[in-house]
Amino acid sequence: VLDKAIGYRTKGTEAKSSLAVDLENKRPTEVEALHGVLVRMAREMDIDVPVTESMYNAIRFASR
Repeated sequence: VLDKAIGYRTKGTEAKSSLAVDLENKRPTEVEALHGVLVRMAREMDIDVPVTESMYNAIRFASR
C-alpha cells in the first residue's frame, strides 16, 4: 500500500512521484509541508483525518 501511495507507475513509462524519488535517494521529503500542516490544523479544529494522518506517519517512518 505504501509503495502505491508514494510511488506510482504509468503504463509504458517509468514516471515516479517526487516523494518516491526523495525517499529512494534518502533526501528530505516535503511531508511536513504537505501533510503535517493538514494533520496539525485538523487536530486544532477537532477534525478526524485518519487517512492523511496514517500517510503522514508512514512517510515520516519511511524517511528515517
